[in-house]
Amino acid sequence: MEPQLIKCLFGSLAVLFTSKFGINLDQSNIRKSSSFNHRHLVKFVTSTRPSACRAQFDTNSLEIGKAKGNYIVEQWVVPEDGLPAINSNIIHEQQRRGILEEEKNCTLSVALMTLDPIQFPTRTSARKILRKGSILISRKGSFNSTDSSFYEVSEDGVESSSSSSDDDDNSSGASNAGNFIKIPAVEAITGRVGDRVFPGDVLSKQIRMANFHYPKEEGPSFDLPVVYEDDHLAIVNKPAGIPVFTHKGGYGDFTVRAALPRVLAEPQEGTAKGLRRPHPAHRIDRPTSGLLICAKTQPALASLADQFKNRKIEKSYVALLNGVPSQYREISKNLKPKESLDLTDEKWHIINFPIEEKEAISKWKATKICHSPFAKDEILTLVEVQPKTGRKHQIRRHMAWVLDCPLVGDRKYDDGSGYSRLFREYGLFLCAEQVKFEHPFYNSEYGRKEWLSRRLKPYSDCIHEYKCEDGYTVMIEASVGVRPAKYDKFLEGTYDDDIILRKNEVIKQMS
Repeated sequence: MEPQLIKCLFGSLAVLFTSKFGINLDQSNIRKSSSFNHRHLVKFVTSTRPSACRAQFDTNSLEIGKAKGNYIVEQWVVPEDGLPAINSNIIHEQQRRGILEEEKNCTLSVALMTLDPIQFPTRTSARKILRKGSILISRKGSFNSTDSSFYEVSEDGVESSSSSSDDDDNSSGASNAGNFIKIPAVEAITGRVGDRVFPGDVLSKQIRMANFHYPKEEGPSFDLPVVYEDDHLAIVNKPAGIPVFTHKGGYGDFTVRAALPRVLAEPQEGTAKGLRRPHPAHRIDRPTSGLLICAKTQPALASLADQFKNRKIEKSYVALLNGVPSQYREISKNLKPKESLDLTDEKWHIINFPIEEKEAISKWKATKICHSPFAKDEILTLVEVQPKTGRKHQIRRHMAWVLDCPLVGDRKYDDGSGYSRLFREYGLFLCAEQVKFEHPFYNSEYGRKEWLSRRLKPYSDCIHEYKCEDGYTVMIEASVGVRPAKYDKFLEGTYDDDIILRKNEVIKQMS
């Protein structure tokens, strides 16, 4: 393609984006506009940015928000001379209807972008927090601003106290760090996307830190043991046959998500951004039992989701296979009836087999083999599996398709032979036995400070500290402890009488 034609096409795209979306593709102008400094023009109430990122607060030192259980953690003041105009290189002239320089007012989303460009770099980020009802607007005149201290950011980026009083001695004294303008919560307006702000208005950010009340009128209709719990997360032992979330067909309250508020404790007062009810951070198949991680706060839920996405969470499953993998067939030939063999120091095997055209990797090893007259090749194999990816039914598919040893009780992926059907009545033999991940709070800046006060008095055997290059990392390591009794029952060869009767029926059908 000719260079002139490429230049012409780029010019046409630039005109299109500028006219329709208000985006200027001139890179030199964008670089020039990025140096636009808001620090010279904006006055903040006592800076609370570090505290706004915290997950634990002393609510006695905070102003009460408008919504019940909410507290003010951050404030901004619109200067009397109005907000600075947004550089036209970023927002096109046709898109500048959000700013009226003559009247010195603008929309709330643009005000947040201008006052705090780090926290709200785009309109989308500003509008997102507005839709949550987290921003309050206090109009000028509805509060007494003479009792509060302001902070003005100088050219060198250092915040200096600037009292509204005319007394020079008072203004040059120590700052009242941590104070907020006392604004009647009833008179504040819950900011919406289309609201406008004017000079002298105060914008406040409220987050929920109290009034956590989980419904506990009735307990769940099934047993849901809690393995680990703190103010930010919990780990429960999900029984087999219970779905985590509601299905299209509907399970009513017969789900783990519905039962969590009834078995978990509410976060303590002062815990920032607590969820109205605990939320599972991942899924486990309905027939699978074992550990399920749940979040109690929004930051914990986001951190756990990020760890799952980046494959930082280590999960270990135990499964019972109907048959013996090819790697252990020679060993299994010497087994006598009702005899078992524990396998120690066995090396790990890797399965790299795509599922639905996506990469799927599982690491597995056998830990025990035993003789069973009802199993495929008369051998049952106990294996430990660590999935490195999270595809649907990954372990069940890899065991059945790659090892040719479906899980005991797997109705979906067994071969449907007579002996395979004998185990279906006992459910799926797959259990999420162990889990290991970074604690979403204690590894944050303010969580480390709280951990230092707790590390000498550990409140759980599931939480540990490991040294690393940055100092240390707080990890959660949880295990089921005692796997379901049906595993030992099958491995020891003690079966119910009904399975023997069903075996005879299957033999008649096969003959």
